[in-house]
Amino acid sequence: MTDIHGISRKEWKFVANASRADFELLVAAEEWKVLDNLAEKVRYYGTQFEPEAGHQDFLDLYDYTSEYLTQHGELPPAVQKLVRGE
Repeated sequence: MTDIHGISRKEWKFVANASRADFELLVAAEEWKVLDNLAEKVRYYGTQFEPEAGHQDFLDLYDYTSEYLTQHGELPPAVQKLVRGE
Protein backbone atom coordinates (compact mmCIF):
# COMPACT_ATOMS: atom_id res chain seq x y z
CA MET A 1 0.00 0.00 0.00
CA THR A 2 1.35 3.40 -0.99
CA ASP A 3 1.44 6.16 1.61
CA ILE A 4 -0.48 9.24 0.49
CA HIS A 5 1.86 12.22 0.61
CA GLY A 6 3.72 10.68 3.54
CA ILE A 7 0.58 9.86 5.55
CA SER A 8 0.55 6.19 6.51
CA ARG A 9 -2.73 4.29 6.88
CA LYS A 10 -2.02 3.97 10.62
CA GLU A 11 -1.66 7.76 10.95
CA TRP A 12 -4.75 8.27 8.79
CA LYS A 13 -6.78 5.93 11.02
CA PHE A 14 -5.61 7.68 14.18
CA VAL A 15 -6.50 11.16 12.96
CA ALA A 16 -9.71 10.00 11.30
CA ASN A 17 -11.04 8.97 14.72
CA ALA A 18 -11.79 12.64 15.30
CA SER A 19 -15.19 13.84 14.21
CA ARG A 20 -15.88 15.92 11.12
CA ALA A 21 -16.81 18.77 13.46
CA ASP A 22 -13.29 18.63 14.92
CA PHE A 23 -11.83 18.85 11.42
CA GLU A 24 -14.01 21.85 10.67
CA LEU A 25 -12.32 23.71 13.52
CA LEU A 26 -8.89 23.33 11.92
CA VAL A 27 -7.34 26.01 9.77
CA ALA A 28 -8.93 26.11 6.32
CA ALA A 29 -7.05 24.06 3.72
CA GLU A 30 -4.74 26.01 1.41
CA GLU A 31 -2.64 24.90 -1.55
CA TRP A 32 -1.49 21.28 -1.00
CA LYS A 33 2.20 22.24 -1.05
CA VAL A 34 1.85 24.34 2.11
CA LEU A 35 -0.16 21.79 4.10
CA ASP A 36 2.46 20.49 6.52
CA ASN A 37 0.23 19.49 9.42
CA LEU A 38 -1.03 15.89 9.33
CA ALA A 39 -4.47 16.79 10.62
CA GLU A 40 -4.83 19.47 7.95
CA LYS A 41 -3.85 16.95 5.29
CA VAL A 42 -6.42 14.46 6.52
CA ARG A 43 -9.05 17.18 6.79
CA TYR A 44 -8.22 18.23 3.25
CA TYR A 45 -8.81 14.75 1.90
CA GLY A 46 -11.58 13.72 4.26
CA THR A 47 -13.87 16.75 4.16
CA GLN A 48 -13.06 18.43 0.85
CA PHE A 49 -12.97 15.36 -1.39
CA GLU A 50 -15.93 14.84 -3.70
CA PRO A 51 -16.64 11.14 -3.16
CA GLU A 52 -16.30 8.76 -6.09
CA ALA A 53 -18.17 5.45 -6.08
CA GLY A 54 -19.12 5.64 -2.40
CA HIS A 55 -15.63 6.30 -0.98
CA GLN A 56 -16.97 8.57 1.76
CA ASP A 57 -15.41 6.91 4.78
CA PHE A 58 -11.95 8.16 5.75
CA LEU A 59 -10.32 4.72 5.62
CA ASP A 60 -12.11 3.76 2.42
CA LEU A 61 -10.88 7.01 0.92
CA TYR A 62 -7.32 6.29 2.06
CA ASP A 63 -7.43 2.77 0.64
CA TYR A 64 -8.95 3.95 -2.62
CA THR A 65 -6.43 6.76 -3.06
CA SER A 66 -3.52 4.55 -2.04
CA GLU A 67 -4.57 1.80 -4.45
CA TYR A 68 -4.96 4.35 -7.25
CA LEU A 69 -1.47 5.70 -6.48
CA THR A 70 -0.07 2.16 -6.58
CA GLN A 71 -1.72 1.34 -9.91
CA HIS A 72 -1.36 4.67 -11.70
CA GLY A 73 1.50 6.48 -9.96
CA GLU A 74 -0.64 9.56 -9.39
CA LEU A 75 -3.52 10.79 -7.28
CA PRO A 76 -7.09 10.07 -8.40
CA PRO A 77 -8.49 12.74 -10.76
CA ALA A 78 -10.90 14.19 -8.19
CA VAL A 79 -8.06 14.62 -5.68
CA GLN A 80 -5.81 16.14 -8.36
CA LYS A 81 -8.52 18.74 -9.04
CA LEU A 82 -8.51 19.69 -5.37
CA VAL A 83 -4.72 19.95 -5.32
CA ARG A 84 -4.89 22.29 -8.32
CA GLY A 85 -7.59 24.30 -6.58
CA GLU A 86 -10.33 23.56 -9.11
